[in-house]
Amino acid sequence: MLKEYATILLEEVDSALILKLNRPEKLNAFNMQMLDEMLDVIDYVNTNDN
Repeated sequence: MLKEYATILLEEVDSALILKLNRPEKLNAFNMQMLDEMLDVIDYVNTNDN
């Protein structure tokens, strides 16, 4: 099961993980929270065999 994040959306399709930016009120501008969440997803992908 994928975690939920405040600034990004994740969708698993077959063996691919789709990451979408989700800060429309800020035109999807990066902030530290988004960076931290994206790094968490990268760590998840690197340690998950699926």
